[in-house]
Amino acid sequence: MSELQQYYEACKANQWVRKDETECGCKGSGWFLSQVDTFHSCPLHNTGQPHPEELYSEEPDWEVEREIERRFKGTDDNEDEQSVNDDMNAGA
Repeated sequence: MSELQQYYEACKANQWVRKDETECGCKGSGWFLSQVDTFHSCPLHNTGQPHPEELYSEEPDWEVEREIERRFKGTDDNEDEQSVNDDMNAGA
């Protein structure tokens, strides 16, 4: 068995688990990220937390992104459209 395989098997066997959250491999988060980029659920501290990779979708929700941008900038979609029209008319 390779060294990498041995490490993975040790992670899978929960050899990183400790009762004290500060000493546990998951640091109390419920998930341990190994050095070989695999997540392992902590049998002591995972109380239903979703898998970390499930928290991020591949494709962003553009409607939500636009709303966040609108609130952050304090602009309205109509204002953005008007400024584009103004820019286009200025060049004519």
